[in-house]
Amino acid sequence: MSDGEFADFLSACRGELQVKQTGIAECLGRSPYAYDIDQGLLTLGSEAHSIVVIGTYCVSRRTWLWGWANDSYSDAARERSASLKGLRDLTGFQVFADDGLMATASDALDLVAIAVHYFAADGYWQEDFTDLQVFLAIHPQRQA
Repeated sequence: MSDGEFADFLSACRGELQVKQTGIAECLGRSPYAYDIDQGLLTLGSEAHSIVVIGTYCVSRRTWLWGWANDSYSDAARERSASLKGLRDLTGFQVFADDGLMATASDALDLVAIAVHYFAADGYWQEDFTDLQVFLAIHPQRQA
């Protein structure tokens, strides 16, 4: 992709994400909630959803680390996330094959928007810790 084509792609991903997050807003507000990245499961109220870790953003260091590059996750979780490396082939940008990058909070949300599009996910879940934000792609509800 050229820089202009990537800008258009990113804009489309941002718009798509906004629509998706609006569509699942009621679901995201359910409690209690629990998630298990290694098992790939997010439970919201009585509903279970498949998840894939997209990545993490460190607020103080302003760094992004892709989920597939985070050795604190299980091999299975990293393997599910690894398909995001395909964004390198799609876009031609090396940033999608590198383990991480310097980023602003806005950049992190752009990466999430692109990942949600690429995964064809329903939206994303964000878990905030003191200095770390974890981003998970949410897939359709699992059948009981």
